[in-house]
Amino acid sequence: METIIDMQREFNVNLGKAIYDSIENLQYFINIQESISETWIEKKYPKHERDKECYREASIEDYPMFKNVISLERVVEDFNKLNSTKYRSVFLTFARSNYEFIKLATSFELKDLAYLEMILLTEVGIKNRYKSINVDEYTEYTKDEMELKKKEQLDSFSYWTLEAIEILYVCLRYCDEMNSLLHINSDKIGRTLRMFTGKE
Repeated sequence: METIIDMQREFNVNLGKAIYDSIENLQYFINIQESISETWIEKKYPKHERDKECYREASIEDYPMFKNVISLERVVEDFNKLNSTKYRSVFLTFARSNYEFIKLATSFELKDLAYLEMILLTEVGIKNRYKSINVDEYTEYTKDEMELKKKEQLDSFSYWTLEAIEILYVCLRYCDEMNSLLHINSDKIGRTLRMFTGKE
């Protein structure tokens, strides 16, 4: 039992670090989504009317403030270890005691690093999304049509934001409850909650 408790402590610490940095990435994404949507549709729909005097080739590299969340790799490793055959029954015993634990213990997002990077909009995640854009090389679009495409892209960004918020909220609730259970004295989660709710 001592081993699983130590593993839970380590998992909780790494998860707390990952949440804090991921929220900073999410805030940055929300702040720039208007401009990054133009970069997105420039790649997605290259054949369209442009104002030549205003045109500048856009790139995802124009947004350098996305950061990689180093602790995410440890989070995925810890989560998969806790879910391994050796420890899963004990991990689920923890989970059954609390709704927050059940939500996180059954979360498939935490099993795959590449998927988690994409959902949480890390530097790697956002670049992989950008690389995977399906480019329409043949259709020509007017300015009005491109404005509609931009609105559609912003709607997609809103969905991405909600996806990230949902998984971060589950992780935050889990960390908060686990801190109480394991008597971890740290204001990291409190500060993260305040940043998450805009009450820092």
